[in-house]
Amino acid sequence: MKIIRKSFVITILCIFPLFALPVKAIGVDSISAMPDNYFKNEALLADFFNKLYNLEVNRTGKINIVHIGDSHVQADFFTDVIRQAFQERFGNGGYGFTFPYSLAKTNGTNIVTYKSNIVWKSIRNIEPISNIDVGLGGIGIYTHNRQFKIELSVKEKYSFNTIKVLSATKNPCFTFSYLASKHNIKTQPRPQQSEQSLNAPQSTKKQGKQTSKVFHTVASKETLYRISVNNNVSVEDLKRANNLTSNTIKVGQRLIIPIKTAYIQEKTPDIVPPQTPVSVVTEKDSVYITQSDYYSSFHTNQKQGHIYILPNNGSETYNLNGVVLENDNSGVIYHAIGINGTKVSDFNKHPLFFNQLNILAPDLIVISLGTNESFGKWSEVNFMNQINKMINNIRKQNINAPILIMTPPPSLFRKSLPNDFVKTYSQALLKMNDCIIWDLFSKTGGLSAPLKKGNEHLMARDKVHYTKEGYNIQGNLFSSEFLKAYNNYIKRVFNSEYNIR
Repeated sequence: MKIIRKSFVITILCIFPLFALPVKAIGVDSISAMPDNYFKNEALLADFFNKLYNLEVNRTGKINIVHIGDSHVQADFFTDVIRQAFQERFGNGGYGFTFPYSLAKTNGTNIVTYKSNIVWKSIRNIEPISNIDVGLGGIGIYTHNRQFKIELSVKEKYSFNTIKVLSATKNPCFTFSYLASKHNIKTQPRPQQSEQSLNAPQSTKKQGKQTSKVFHTVASKETLYRISVNNNVSVEDLKRANNLTSNTIKVGQRLIIPIKTAYIQEKTPDIVPPQTPVSVVTEKDSVYITQSDYYSSFHTNQKQGHIYILPNNGSETYNLNGVVLENDNSGVIYHAIGINGTKVSDFNKHPLFFNQLNILAPDLIVISLGTNESFGKWSEVNFMNQINKMINNIRKQNINAPILIMTPPPSLFRKSLPNDFVKTYSQALLKMNDCIIWDLFSKTGGLSAPLKKGNEHLMARDKVHYTKEGYNIQGNLFSSEFLKAYNNYIKRVFNSEYNIR
């Protein structure tokens, strides 16, 4: 396995030159401080490597890795590649953190899917603070309707024994209806729906590709580009929908956000749970439902692929902050928490995010932020102040897990101008001594990489995001270098070839 792994990495570097350039963008001093694998302060991973070694040798227990980021993380392309690599080596402990992005009308993974009988409202941490708290996912869905039902389905690989549903209040407001066996639900898949279509008179389904509309009021410092990213539409579609001849918009301006869907259905599906909510412990299936601060938990010794989330009490507002899926196996759980358009300051302004972080019991925290800050043209000082504030907020929760920060990847401003802000942030991050730094910026080619001929297929048309192929390569590069560092540590400290694969 060791030989195969190395050959795979070498193939990547030969085929995709974007990810094979030397560290030239960060200066001679930084190069001398960086090992060949683009890690800095690697020694801070010693305790974590010890945990990994014990897990690999003994095959007992779990290790939780929490990856926090922006749109590069929300789609879960990048992070799922890392998840697969770690779980193939150390065991699959469960999918980890997930969020019903489809119910919030935004993009997410297809590994875990959600349907509901009602339309939920949503709020993200990028929005102004309101009376609706935003917790661990950086996004929340909420309703005042006490008749809601949510059906969660997961691919077989990530069937679970335990599910935790996070609430915005210490007194959880969710419970469960579980399936003793698979249950066929006679409902139509729930498409994305707009407020306009839901308020329309009852009618038959409209088949074919349709365009629905929602509305957005321009806030201070928002740009047309940022609104397009946050709503998963192109700038061109936004301009076309609003008859704009330029990218100029004004605070308070009401914009139409076009949403393309496969079809529009005016009525939400009728979801029927298979039985009443579980409220007792049954000896046969060992079913437990418990309520803890900020979350409700369900556990059974029979793995589940479906479950229903229901209201637990007569709360005025039901605010769902996320879902955690685990199984009874030993292994790694790789939690991915990403929000389109978010910045480090958006996490910092919500104390509930840090209050709920302990629920995941992190053994390692990975932070991937900086892209949105660069398009806001933050100064290096402002960016680093917010990064340090985030680290302090984490430590205040008595979380002593090592923190690994990835430098932001290369991108372009409009008119194909290289984004030199991410270069500046990367240089500043590499000067930190209390966190592990992985230099993704340099590893992926540095400042001019998006302009390099032959790299077009690795980046999205906006030259900010990457294609699925580009994210897959980034994930493979990180996991390969991380496992290489782990292998070297084990050989050096334990003088062991037992698990060098």
